[in-house]
Amino acid sequence: MVGWILKPSLPHLVFIESACPAFLSNYSKGDFFVYTRYASQFAPSNQRMIVVSRFWMKVLKILAALFRFPCTFQGGFGLAYKLSKNKSVISDGLLTEWLYQYGYIQSKVFISVAHLQPIFNVKPDVQLIVGSNWYEFGTLSLKKYEALLRAWSKSYPNAYYFPHPKEDRLIARKVFEGRLIDTSESIEPYCKKNGIPGHVIGVGSTALASLGKLATSNVIIELVKISPHDCDGRNRDVLDPFLLKRRGIKICLNDMSDVIKTILKNVLLVTIIESELLISD
Repeated sequence: MVGWILKPSLPHLVFIESACPAFLSNYSKGDFFVYTRYASQFAPSNQRMIVVSRFWMKVLKILAALFRFPCTFQGGFGLAYKLSKNKSVISDGLLTEWLYQYGYIQSKVFISVAHLQPIFNVKPDVQLIVGSNWYEFGTLSLKKYEALLRAWSKSYPNAYYFPHPKEDRLIARKVFEGRLIDTSESIEPYCKKNGIPGHVIGVGSTALASLGKLATSNVIIELVKISPHDCDGRNRDVLDPFLLKRRGIKICLNDMSDVIKTILKNVLLVTIIESELLISD
């Protein structure tokens, strides 16, 4: 297993396409950031940056690689990554963390969720279930996805539900009536303003790791496992089919719990508990 690099020195051009790394605190003042429109809403105000479409993000990454600018990319795949001679990798979530840990991404510098610093207050008496787009991803069928939400609602009757930005909220709104946090924000910027719940629950979500790292006081992170039998979607064994199927890499949903535990293993303010959720349909 590849070890963590705790204090990397970041290259000049940093390409940010998702929310997670916007909270990493060890950027250099000399870095220049290129954000997608989606990711830019999470960017710190003191960064030198431009905002571009996803198309121009791809073009600029390739140009930067061809002209040998030192670059930091999210993930370790794609044409720009292959072309670049001076590159490092920044995490865009647990999948990237897993791929790096097990050697599928080769980089001398890897900027992990583990680098996040505690800056968010905690609301100790609040429970929060972190949603995921497992139906849209193809990990669960629609029937199993709805059964998962109902099992969660029954097991945690006082918990609020925070949907994934790419999760269809129609079923969640019906199941968690009055307990759905219906916002367009991702969970980290929402918790920056409103505080981290003292008990955070979820299945294989990057937010379980990032909120554990961001908390300034004690927080419980509950890692819920579901039966592989319940993962009945078209992509049940591959968490990112477009990225991994061609490479023959299979990652089951519960593998993400081990990544979260690795990231949080030395965080004294976090208590990790593990549970299993039986889905009945």
